[in-house]
Amino acid sequence: MSTICQCCGQPIRAKRATRIAKSFTGYDDFVPAFNAARHAAIAALGARWYLEPGASLYGRVPAAWASCKVYGRSSNAPRDQRFPAAQYWPGGMLPAGPEYETLAAAPFAYAEAAD
Repeated sequence: MSTICQCCGQPIRAKRATRIAKSFTGYDDFVPAFNAARHAAIAALGARWYLEPGASLYGRVPAAWASCKVYGRSSNAPRDQRFPAAQYWPGGMLPAGPEYETLAAAPFAYAEAAD
């Protein structure tokens, strides 16, 4: 339901939904934090940290976080990535901005091998 302006008679648009501020502005500040989180997970769980249950989740990063300039050209990394769990990130929280999925919902999730 829109409201009508009393002075001009035009409909007043509804305010946009508030957006959550992203944790990073681009590739150059996201990648060092991402690598620090990966190295913390490696230090805690070993080189195959991503196979431990609860140690990772899938997410799609914003396009600006996956694109950088290299020798005057734009280079794009994959937007769908496996993220270390929150406890491995600086500050203990996942960054705001990516769209996160559970491992079961991810299209490229592994099926656990039955013993």
